[in-house]
Amino acid sequence: MIVLAIDTAGPRCAAALVDTAADGAVLAARIEAMERGHAEALLPMVETVMAEAGLGWDAVGRIAVVTGPGSFTGIRIGIAAARGLALAAGCPAVGISAFDALRESLDPDPDEPLAIALDARRGQVFLQVFDETGHRAPLAVDVSNAAAHIPDHVRRLAGSGAALVAEAASTRGFSVLADRDIRLDSLAALAALRDPDTAPATPLYLRPPDAKPQTVGIARK
Repeated sequence: MIVLAIDTAGPRCAAALVDTAADGAVLAARIEAMERGHAEALLPMVETVMAEAGLGWDAVGRIAVVTGPGSFTGIRIGIAAARGLALAAGCPAVGISAFDALRESLDPDPDEPLAIALDARRGQVFLQVFDETGHRAPLAVDVSNAAAHIPDHVRRLAGSGAALVAEAASTRGFSVLADRDIRLDSLAALAALRDPDTAPATPLYLRPPDAKPQTVGIARK
């Protein structure tokens, strides 16, 4: 399956075409670091990767988008684009949380418990725990109190806020995995496996927005 993967939930704008039937081969990709301006950058970026891959919209079987948590504006831009492009292409849009996408990107031992902490600024992190029970509900918590929401048997931390949590709870002896961005091929792989009916492209907000969001429009060609 050819999947168009989009990530605008963090401080970057990223789009890639991935062939999940060919071991996740990335056919074309564009990634730009940016704090704002996603609305202006995303659609030209998508057009570029489509042109580089030499594919038409009829070849795209699914559109994957990171639903958050993260930048309120970025999330809205990415989801609006994914929905509009899916409608124009006649394929499903599938939403994947930043937690699930990062966990897949890290490729950790699935049998080992893991807590993912994303830097939410304002002295907070977005936190989700994965262990033998599956995954627990994500939270927005203060860095100083984040460890209280992590069970004692969970020793590994990952994500942009992991070092903050480990430093604030130094007595817990957390092991911090190297920070990395979400891999677009991992995002596409998850989207190819998910049922679009149970994984809709809807935003995952864990707290109110910090600023007024931008808007994005999708035109059918």
